[in-house]
Amino acid sequence: MKNLIIFLAVILVLTLVARGTEAATLPKVDVTTTQTESITEMVSGSASVVSADTTDETAPAGLTVKELLVGVGQDVSVDDQIASFDTSGLSDELTRQNAQLQSQYLKLSQLTRTSSADYSAVDNANKTLTQAKNDYNAAKANAPSDADLQAAQDAVTAAQTAEQMAESNLSTAQAAEQSASDAVAAAENTNPVDDAAVQQAQQAEQQTAQALASAQQAVTDAQKAVTDAQGKLAAMQTAANAVAPASSKVDDAKSALNKAQSDYDKAAQQASDSNTQNSIDATTLQLDINTQEDLVSQLSALVNTGGILYSSTDGVVSSVMDTTKKTDGTSPVVQIASTAGGSKAEMTITSDDAELLAVGNECDIASGSGMYFRARAQATISAIAPPDDHDNVLVTLQLPDGSWTRGQKLDAQVIISQTNYDTCVPLSALHSDNSGYFVYTVTEKQTVLGTQNVVTRVPVNLQAEDDTYAAISGPVNGNDSIVTSSSKSIDDGSRVRVNQNA
Repeated sequence: MKNLIIFLAVILVLTLVARGTEAATLPKVDVTTTQTESITEMVSGSASVVSADTTDETAPAGLTVKELLVGVGQDVSVDDQIASFDTSGLSDELTRQNAQLQSQYLKLSQLTRTSSADYSAVDNANKTLTQAKNDYNAAKANAPSDADLQAAQDAVTAAQTAEQMAESNLSTAQAAEQSASDAVAAAENTNPVDDAAVQQAQQAEQQTAQALASAQQAVTDAQKAVTDAQGKLAAMQTAANAVAPASSKVDDAKSALNKAQSDYDKAAQQASDSNTQNSIDATTLQLDINTQEDLVSQLSALVNTGGILYSSTDGVVSSVMDTTKKTDGTSPVVQIASTAGGSKAEMTITSDDAELLAVGNECDIASGSGMYFRARAQATISAIAPPDDHDNVLVTLQLPDGSWTRGQKLDAQVIISQTNYDTCVPLSALHSDNSGYFVYTVTEKQTVLGTQNVVTRVPVNLQAEDDTYAAISGPVNGNDSIVTSSSKSIDDGSRVRVNQNA
């Protein structure tokens, strides 16, 4: 019995030591209960003025400012004097720049003259081809057929045969005439003379003389017939031979036309390329001329005003140049901010936030100074760009009237909604993972070591949130102790110690 009492006492001591040791190592948690809060859903970000409605009053490069006649923050009106310049050499510079402008005008007039290729060679080649075709057609029309040529050849042969027969007949007539002459002589030489025989012989001689004359005429006619037939054949052969050269001339004319057309096409392309390049050069030169005209106008104005620069607008001076440096032609001598509307600002937000916005939403803006946001003015969303590669969205704000400066930083807030929720917890109490949102609650459970605080994971739905609170729904009530912070990592079933000041 005594040993049992000692054993139980030891067990009690060990239990107490174990509980004390465990309690010292358990996570310490702060807890709260749900409460009613007003959740303000908003989108906020940092904006920058990108197009303040300002006017840059510039002067030609290389000038020395004698005196700035206005200061930053000063109100100015149109035609107020704002700066004066050293005018030494100003007139000479105006003369030089005006001469350069006139040279640019001359070059521009040359560049705007269009050139074209000479078409006369193609036109002449076309005319030559047309004439060659006409000559070929005429030669082809005049050329005899093979049958006609054969007939002409046959006619020459027949005429030559007839000529040979006529010459043969002439020889026979000459022989007969000689025989008749001999008969007359013989009759006249008889003694006594036989007058009847002489007369008969003379009559025969006259007949043969007539036959000889006829034979001679037949030869002459036959010779002429041969000449005529040969002439006709030669003419027909000449006409036939004229076709081939005429066809060759047509081919030559076609080749000449093709070459002329090819040369023209090349020349036309070169002219087109030249005109295109001149047009590009003229466009670039026109921009240079515009700049040069502005420079000449500025120099002329300063010469006419004795070096005084006047304001071209109403507004407030937002910046002035460093007078220890000379003008560079682009940086403003004086920058004047308009007090009328027209300025814009831009801010970058996530695509998720952008989905809550719409063009036309009102946006509170502040200069960003101070611990708390205090709206300075109200802008309007004028544009919402598509998401970029990083899932960011550029939002453009139309600023109200005022003196805005390019690059000025602004804080911007767009109130989406303000709603009261009965079940709200601090943002630190809300957790999420792949399964969704959840909170940890603490409940007392009886264990072998006594009463202990055990963590339970409770899934919830997120209804709304702002920078401080989250409105939730789910199996939680106003009496649940919800963990807001822990000294160590906890999970479902973890034993914890609750801070007594919670």
